[in-house]
Amino acid sequence: MLNEQGPSPRLDSEDVRSQESLVYEQAKAEEAFALHRPGELLSSEEAERLPELYKNSVLVGKLRRQGRHGSSVILVSDIDRTFLLKDKPEKTSTAFEVLGENNIPVIFATGRNIEGVEGDENLPRADAVLSAVGTEIYIRQPNGELIKDEDFRSQLLGAGYNHTKVHRAITDLIVNLPGLAWQSGYEEPNWESRSENTRQEFKMTLLFEPSDSLDLENCILRLRDSLPDSVGLVVSTMYHRENCYYIDVLPSIGGVYGKALAIRYLKDKIPSRVIVAGDSGNDLSMMLESSSDAVLVGNALPEARDALQDLQYIRNRRNIHYRTEPSGSQYAVYLAPPEEEGPDAIIRALSRGDFNPGIGRFVAVSKYKQQEN
Repeated sequence: MLNEQGPSPRLDSEDVRSQESLVYEQAKAEEAFALHRPGELLSSEEAERLPELYKNSVLVGKLRRQGRHGSSVILVSDIDRTFLLKDKPEKTSTAFEVLGENNIPVIFATGRNIEGVEGDENLPRADAVLSAVGTEIYIRQPNGELIKDEDFRSQLLGAGYNHTKVHRAITDLIVNLPGLAWQSGYEEPNWESRSENTRQEFKMTLLFEPSDSLDLENCILRLRDSLPDSVGLVVSTMYHRENCYYIDVLPSIGGVYGKALAIRYLKDKIPSRVIVAGDSGNDLSMMLESSSDAVLVGNALPEARDALQDLQYIRNRRNIHYRTEPSGSQYAVYLAPPEEEGPDAIIRALSRGDFNPGIGRFVAVSKYKQQEN
């Protein structure tokens, strides 16, 4: 049959077999991926049993609507250079709109204070925020208000993390570790007395510049040896200074800390599949230790790309790599090519059935593609 563009191109038998093989392989990959997932669908009964902070939240409302299609997927994304590209803010707003059309909740996981998130005019209003590198959790309510999860705070307080003692121990260490210093504002041991940008109950940040007398590896070893097990360290590269690093000092529970700890807490509260997205060293914990699928954006820093590329994967498919945890569950990692920066990589990954079985077909990417053109 002819269409307005002329006859359909003929395919020889080899082309047909090749296409059929590709479809079959993708279907088998989706099936295998789906079979190895834990139960991650929020039921109506489970939603009704949630604490009030969550039960009536915007986040759970989206999950319940999404569940009609047999899925409960949450996106947890870093902000800077991941969900937000400063020179392309329109990509952020379009991606957020596409995710909203599909009832996919968006949670920001960031080193910023909550004021730094809510006060940013280039950011949409996320359904929840994991601020201060995952040491604070805020949940959006139907009236637009963000309310802090005090139960999570109580867990951190009960884990043996003593802010004052940790601060004192590090201050004593700084004297003998050349190149190590407090980030401006964190010199004050009483967190409640600090300026707004550094007024964080559980997070402290150090700066480190390696030298011939002390490299990064040995600096971290000295810190770990001098601090209790209730402390975790997250290292990330400074964007604007070569060969300089941030070291975040955070509470640790069972060896898990930072963004990964907050995500695990949320997954215990809300049965759902979580997809995380990031670009730097302080995103690695949530990519590798939160029992989640991951998207590494194309503009990621070498520290993050090297760490994920060095993993042992059970199989690879067109930038998607699958790994198995000790529990037997499989998780996918999408290593975006360089041209897929920030939100581009997130939407691409979500729209692929071999990364996102069951919901990839529902993601409305047409609007996003129109913007690209």
